Amino acid sequence: MIRLALTSVRHRLAAVLATFLAVVIGTGLVIACGGVLETAIRLDAPPQRLDGAPVVVAGPGEYEFADHSESIALPERPTLDPALLPRVAAVPGVARAVGDATFPAVPLGPDGPVTRGAEPATGHAWSAAALTPYTLTGRAPAAADEVVLDADTAAAAGARAGDRIQVAVDGTPATYLVTGLARADRPVNAAALFFADARGHAPNVLGVYPAPGTSATALADTLRQALPADVTVRTGDERGGAEFVGVAGSRLPLFILAGAFGGLLVVMMAIVVAATTTLSIRRRHRELALLRATGATPGQARKLVMTEALVVAALGAVAGAVLGLVTGGTMADQLRSRQVIPAGLEFHQGPLTYAAGVLIALGAVWLSTRLAARPAERVSAIEALREAALPEVRVHPLRRVLAAILAIGTAGLAVATMFMSPADSSALGGPAVLTGAIAVALVGPLVVRRVANRYGRAQRTATGRLATVNLRVRAVQYGAVLTPITIATSIALGNIYAQTTQDDAARAAYLDRLQADVVVTGGVPAGTAERLSRLPGVRGASELVTSQGWLEKPFDDAHTSDPLRLIGLSRPTGDPVYTGDVRDGTLADLRPGTVALPLTLAENLGVHPRDRVTVRLGDGARIEAEVVALLEQPSGYEQLVLPAEVLAAHTTGRLAPDLLLRTADPATVAAEVRRELPAAAAVGGTELLRAEFDAGLGVQASINYLIAALALAYAALATINTLAVAILDRRREFGLQRLTGTTRREVTRMLYREVGLVGVLGYGTGAIIAALTVWPIAVSSGQLLPSGPLWVLLASAALVGLLLVPVTAITARLAMRQPAAAAVAT
Repeated sequence: MIRLALTSVRHRLAAVLATFLAVVIGTGLVIACGGVLETAIRLDAPPQRLDGAPVVVAGPGEYEFADHSESIALPERPTLDPALLPRVAAVPGVARAVGDATFPAVPLGPDGPVTRGAEPATGHAWSAAALTPYTLTGRAPAAADEVVLDADTAAAAGARAGDRIQVAVDGTPATYLVTGLARADRPVNAAALFFADARGHAPNVLGVYPAPGTSATALADTLRQALPADVTVRTGDERGGAEFVGVAGSRLPLFILAGAFGGLLVVMMAIVVAATTTLSIRRRHRELALLRATGATPGQARKLVMTEALVVAALGAVAGAVLGLVTGGTMADQLRSRQVIPAGLEFHQGPLTYAAGVLIALGAVWLSTRLAARPAERVSAIEALREAALPEVRVHPLRRVLAAILAIGTAGLAVATMFMSPADSSALGGPAVLTGAIAVALVGPLVVRRVANRYGRAQRTATGRLATVNLRVRAVQYGAVLTPITIATSIALGNIYAQTTQDDAARAAYLDRLQADVVVTGGVPAGTAERLSRLPGVRGASELVTSQGWLEKPFDDAHTSDPLRLIGLSRPTGDPVYTGDVRDGTLADLRPGTVALPLTLAENLGVHPRDRVTVRLGDGARIEAEVVALLEQPSGYEQLVLPAEVLAAHTTGRLAPDLLLRTADPATVAAEVRRELPAAAAVGGTELLRAEFDAGLGVQASINYLIAALALAYAALATINTLAVAILDRRREFGLQRLTGTTRREVTRMLYREVGLVGVLGYGTGAIIAALTVWPIAVSSGQLLPSGPLWVLLASAALVGLLLVPVTAITARLAMRQPAAAAVAT
């Protein structure tokens, strides 16, 4: 059987090429997704700057909800109580403890901030350099205006020992003397600047060195018993979690990416293989009938088809494993560049990942081929010979029932989506796109035949009528072409427009309530808003800080794994920058110890103005605050408003990243602000806020766009294959038409009509499915209609045309390359 299968494969290279490519691409990407999953499970972030400390003491890494239902990684870097350092140093077994305070310190060059790598530059006390350790060239900083640069940052800034350089520390620029260069004996991605002292900043971590005779593991156990429960003690590669913000928070996004992207990969690969196998079996009914007539059993016929597919799949899986090595690294780089994962998180693809990827690919091919090969074993020899001459359009009743169930399920999901929160609506909208497309795919031949019947009534030319007849007779083959176009169109348009719709709604909920003529980004020192508010033409000024957090008391169980957005604003001076509707109270009373709540959230929790609530901030700190205002905000996009100075102190950067100004003359004020502020700050309009918001859209946007690209790529592969096989299989038919007087051009024109109708049908059906699933998402987001760029709709339609037209032209030319008589005799 294997020898017969290999012989068959050798004579059908064109037919098996698409299966091979689908398995190669699918295996490579599945292995890459497996690497994402393995990375999420292991979460290895080996320390770099902290590698010299055997034990690291840091703040809490997770927040456990008030109802103890689950915990979630903190989005901000926590700080430690300065009194903890002497307490740790006094623990038995500790030889030395070194505190490390991380604060913003950005070197400034002639063209602006000097950066290297994905991690921002940070400042530290020179004593913390021992945690790496560094080799110093020059001398350590001794005065307040001296600094030591790491060697890579110095090279990027073009600075040497003895030079003077501008550095913005905590947003305030000053000139510092470079007293030396520090070179690490191991790779350190983040830029580090060392000063004579920590400048009053609380430590973020403590590096602990065990006394002689004490192991790091034993000392860590001792420290865990001696220190408060909200302090974490780390050893080994776990120390990197204290160095890189967001390591623990990467687990859930990576799980989502691996599950959503990998699952769709397997489905798309199975669809391509099933379409190829189905067409191959229909082309070979004469051959299979001959095998049956000479004594082959139905099981042997099925085994032949499956052996051929699995031989090709095995070769493709081996090649895909090599591709997975490249795609895994590329995907990891993309995730780091999009800041989905921190730069220090290591990407893993172990042997189990490769084995699982290959087995999943082979399993998908086996299952799809097993289902597609059923006609080869169920028809008798006589029926197969008859069907080879005139294929019948048949759809199994089970497929009709499944299509009806999926169609009803799609409608149910669409209706349910309208009544869900925006955060949850995409979880149903995505599956609704897929179920709707699969429903069409199950009854694709019936859809093609019904449309062909309606299309044929309007035809007045012989070419049009003949094209209609061919569509009806070959509805099964064209149904295989219809399926990938419909699925790709619905998935691509559905995911892209669902994402743009939700992005626009979230952007509007955030930006439409902030009024500013001049925006400053890049980190501003405390008090800058008050100073700039005195500039001529400035009517109002406020710092703007954003973070995430939770309402702990009363407990808000609606925002747990999806935390609330926290907004920090300065107390209004002049015209307020927050222009949202304040229903009760006033933001003029906003000061430390107060908070403004969304109206809907307050009503759900029974909170009123002057009540006291407990807010858990992004770094794990808990604050008690009095409610001074209730704000009208769209459901699903609630934001807590806190004093900017309070919120900034509990963010990783410890600075207000933005400053908003309301002015009478924006151009004049912007020019004056540029003269007042350091080169590290960018001055512009609200487009700066929009760019910041878009950069923080997170992993969901990346997943949706990756899925759209994947769907289009697989659709192109499946469409090219199925269409080419369907056309090349008609050599004898085209030869007979040419013998009766039809020219090659007329045959090609007939094919264009057939393929064009299928392309329009597939794209239209996919667009309708996408619209029926995206529109409920828009409704749940508070919009009447979906939003997004029109060019995506036009580009996807153009892509379908660019796929169908060249493939039709090339394969038609190949199918009619032989003389007509020779083609008929073949």
